Amino acid sequence: MDAAADPGVSLRINIDLIYGLPKKNPCKFALTVEAIIELRRDRFSLFNYAHMPERFLPQRRIHVRGWPIAPASWHAGKQHRQLTRAGGYRLIIGYGIILRCR
Repeated sequence: MDAAADPGVSLRINIDLIYGLPKKNPCKFALTVEAIIELRRDRFSLFNYAHMPERFLPQRRIHVRGWPIAPASWHAGKQHRQLTRAGGYRLIIGYGIILRCR
């Protein structure tokens, strides 16, 4: 990632994060967001996992038992907004894109 940040390199790295996945509780997700903030990228994207097996056939093989329930998923989303704002980022509402303010 450091090489991509070199002024002589015209490469941009986008990081997509998904919350609401199994085994990713709000505390673990907060650690992930903090690690991304430390990288000081210009932007990253954040999405809530949408489990729609009736629409996406591969998702039919996924067993959702033990996944975060809606309040836990909502808490993770709220928590990421607080962490990113504290890290100097702002959310573009409706797109899930987080931009670093300069």
